[in-house]
Amino acid sequence: MRNVAHLLGVEFIHDLYNRYLPRINSIRFRNTIIVWKNGIINSFAPQEEWDMLEKWLGEKFIRCDPILLREVKKLVNSKSDFLDKFLKSFPKNLTKIDNVRLGLLLLDLQTFTLGELYRVNLVQIEHALSSALLKLLQNYIKDETKRQEVLSYIVAPRALSEFQKERQRFLKIVKLGQKMGVRNPIKNKKLYRLLYDHFKKYAYLNCAYGEQPKTMKDYINEYKQYFSCDLKIFDVSKDVRERFKKRKRLLKQLKDQRIAVLADCMSRVGVFRDKNKAKLGNTIRYRLMILDEIARRKLEKRENLDYYLLNEILNLLAYKEKLPSKIIKIRKSHGITIYRHEYLENGAIPLQKILSKDEIKVKYLRGICASPGVVIGKCKVVLSTKDISKINKDDILVAMGTDFNLLDGIYKAKGVITEEGGLLSHAAIVCREMRKPCCISVKDATRILKNKKVKLDATNGEIFILD
Repeated sequence: MRNVAHLLGVEFIHDLYNRYLPRINSIRFRNTIIVWKNGIINSFAPQEEWDMLEKWLGEKFIRCDPILLREVKKLVNSKSDFLDKFLKSFPKNLTKIDNVRLGLLLLDLQTFTLGELYRVNLVQIEHALSSALLKLLQNYIKDETKRQEVLSYIVAPRALSEFQKERQRFLKIVKLGQKMGVRNPIKNKKLYRLLYDHFKKYAYLNCAYGEQPKTMKDYINEYKQYFSCDLKIFDVSKDVRERFKKRKRLLKQLKDQRIAVLADCMSRVGVFRDKNKAKLGNTIRYRLMILDEIARRKLEKRENLDYYLLNEILNLLAYKEKLPSKIIKIRKSHGITIYRHEYLENGAIPLQKILSKDEIKVKYLRGICASPGVVIGKCKVVLSTKDISKINKDDILVAMGTDFNLLDGIYKAKGVITEEGGLLSHAAIVCREMRKPCCISVKDATRILKNKKVKLDATNGEIFILD
């Protein structure tokens, strides 16, 4: 689940899912479904394809296949110099560019970004690596819950992520404001300038695949929210260092070279994905610049352009072919569904099975521990930022998955449950930093747990429905 404001971002994700490098992974998602409605994406791949990845790519990792490890290392050490140069040369003034040139810029922006940042679908690599490490850990740790906990430590990165760095720099501004006793940064020129510079540098960091960038008003409101807090609880630097030290101790105790190699590999993949996601967010500013320019030329209303696919925008620019208002109205009210079906017979699981609305009467769900702890609370299903207001301090946040747009919801909740994600997912990392119980990979959680009172035993990966 992700928040994506425009259809160009949805199309980008659809193309991303099928990215692969033969030297790394020829077993890829061949049947995918993306559903986009009200600015929210849900995406699916058949379980059988996840199982194939786990079995065959996972087996290559278990055997420490030299070609695979070499190519993954090359991938995570690669740089995006070409994309950097392209973005640096991006015209600052689009008003003097003809329509066709504007279309070519958009085409290059979409394809260059995809090609440079997503040469392969990193989720598939992480899934196979995680399963391989868990199988190897079985030789030393019989308890499944303990294995998951150890895995979360041995893949811990050495340094802060790009997003953690942004938060730390933002908190320094708030800390300075606390020392000065300035509750509202608008009333102090120095603080306002620092906050404005931060906004200019990081506004697009969390845009990912097409979320709306943060505004200066967002940063001012965040400043006010943090001002009354003890900022020490948000300082993750110490936690990152401690987790990395524990990683080294555990690997030394295990004395297994394969585990050490694969744990390092997974950690590097996570760091690489994090940097790419940050860079991807910063490319969104250029996409929005083009859409704004198209609207300025009165070829189409700006709000309607959010419902255009890439080829439809290109036709609009080249031939002034506008989408029928009926199509735009349907997409606004009913959303869109994008399919990829390579197998026409005996292949993909029907969408009805994945999205079955039949009520499942269960009292117990199981997932994977991403952050230990036990809490009792009422579940609040969060599908977008609009739902965050539902959450109280005694509630448990339940989502398909979380991203930076749901960070405030995690802060408010006493625990987190997600249907998707791995040990390096956003929910897992944030909850470990905040020491909040978190269970991931809980099937049907958003459907079954809505408004239910539960006992979340994240330590053992268990959710008990109490009413």
